[in-house]
Amino acid sequence: MDITFKTEQGRFNYRVCAIIIHNEKILAMKDEHAPYYYLPGGRVKLHETAESAVLREVKEELEIDAEIVRPLWLNQSFFKEEMKNENYHEICLYYLVDITKTDLLFRGDKFTLYEREHTNQFEWLAFRRLKEEYLYPLFIKKEIYHLPKHLTLIIEFEWLSNLYCLLKKYIFILIMKNGVVNDMEETNNLLCRCSWCNLKNQLYVKYHDEEWGIPSYDDKKLFELLILEPFQAGLSWETVLMKRESFRQAFDNFDIDKICNYEETKVLELLQDASIIRNRRKIEAAIVNAKVFREIQKEWGSFSSYIWHFTNREVIYEVNKTCSELSDHVSKDLKKRGMKFIGTTIIYSYLQAIGVIYSDDNGCFLYKEK
Repeated sequence: MDITFKTEQGRFNYRVCAIIIHNEKILAMKDEHAPYYYLPGGRVKLHETAESAVLREVKEELEIDAEIVRPLWLNQSFFKEEMKNENYHEICLYYLVDITKTDLLFRGDKFTLYEREHTNQFEWLAFRRLKEEYLYPLFIKKEIYHLPKHLTLIIEFEWLSNLYCLLKKYIFILIMKNGVVNDMEETNNLLCRCSWCNLKNQLYVKYHDEEWGIPSYDDKKLFELLILEPFQAGLSWETVLMKRESFRQAFDNFDIDKICNYEETKVLELLQDASIIRNRRKIEAAIVNAKVFREIQKEWGSFSSYIWHFTNREVIYEVNKTCSELSDHVSKDLKKRGMKFIGTTIIYSYLQAIGVIYSDDNGCFLYKEK
């Protein structure tokens, strides 16, 4: 018997979930009744341990025999289930699960399995996509970057999350207006930012607050970001950002003329530099892309004129996307010109970074209407 009961105030569940990750991606699922992603798992049965329950659920849903690495989070969650319009109080244990001894990684990025009367659709979601995905629980979008070594307690009121962010935004405005504090540093804890921003990483916070999404027309800045963006492929932008200064030193402060003249000896030197991301294909792509960038400058007068002409120098306001017709168009044109590692997802991220696409969450203190 599942540990669940219903009252006039709502339903209580005792659940377990499996955190299955590989190459900066997490395995999520949908069924025919839910428009949102959720994680493999289910309710614990009476007289069943949580450990046995999560392995049983993984076996039933994914048809594999996995192994538990360690417990991660105990989440007390209060939310309203959108499909059933029912209030829930759930206690859920999240376990990091090892699937390397199974065939799961050979099933592709998307696959479908059947569990009794249910059709379950599974997909590997890149961490950097989570901020824009319709995924529950919400806390996973931030905490997935920082898996705890010991069991950590989380309390989540999902229905309050957006209201909470908006309240913090206006509290900050009122405090600054009345001169209670004098600088951003003193009010950092009052600010709500985009869900992808790791608030524990001050470099990331600074990038979010002072650089990301601000329209840029400076070719040197546009060049630096275009060279850096492909290095996040298969990783995360936070990883690249933490190595940004090392990249600047290794790539001659992104001097385009020098990079265009890099030869094999320089490539080998970069491959020995442990302070950057050492991937030969990405390094070689950086050299090729620098040459194409310079050709575009000669043709258009500046790369800025080229990249902004796609929108007639207008900023596009949109959220919850990782690609679009615009990024498809730009990516296709750059590939035609010879650039590499600039697929539509990478280009979409680039367009967001340089402010062509404005994507601040509506709960972020920097959010503004079109």
